[in-house]
Amino acid sequence: MSPLSTEEIKQRLTRLNNLEHLYPIARKRIDTLVEENKFLKQRVKELEGNDKDKNQRIEALSFQFEQIKNKLFGRKPLLSHIRTKREKKIRDAFSYRRPIPASVTQTKSHPVNDCADCHGELKRKSTKVFFEEDIPLPIQKIVIKHEVEVGYCTSCKRQSSGIPIPSKKSVLGENVKKYVCTLSIANRLSHAQIQDHLKDVFDELNKENSC
Repeated sequence: MSPLSTEEIKQRLTRLNNLEHLYPIARKRIDTLVEENKFLKQRVKELEGNDKDKNQRIEALSFQFEQIKNKLFGRKPLLSHIRTKREKKIRDAFSYRRPIPASVTQTKSHPVNDCADCHGELKRKSTKVFFEEDIPLPIQKIVIKHEVEVGYCTSCKRQSSGIPIPSKKSVLGENVKKYVCTLSIANRLSHAQIQDHLKDVFDELNKENSC
């Protein structure tokens, strides 16, 4: 084997020097990447656990919402729902119109004496009829005063009442509670929106007891 020339020896020494200089830098960078990779794996594991926990909570809330909706509005039979969905009937134009009310609670007359544009005299006048269905606002609420008889049993040393007596002197009825639940869950109204809505609809309903 022929001996190396002086130039080749210098080149090899230069490469060796460069490698010795770059090795600590590369080693440090590798160690940093290993630590970073370890941290990222741990972070991914934590996020996957949080995501799994969120999914379980969402499923639980969905189940609770379904139970509340079924309790408020009742459960529709699955078979009838499928049958209704499959049997799509052709509707005519009259089926989209509201039926004429069977009873009339009030009649209003709206006479016209002159032309709305030029105020000229009208002739050949006739009367056309239409029906308007509406609800009065504020809705008249009912207030029930419960007179509950209470007695004391000397045998078992306990008190009994005709119906359970609430802790507060004034409470809301079951219909109001269901209505507030529907506004909160189905309509997604906030606490303040529900208060304002009940104030507009029932006028005198106490805001503090609305929710």
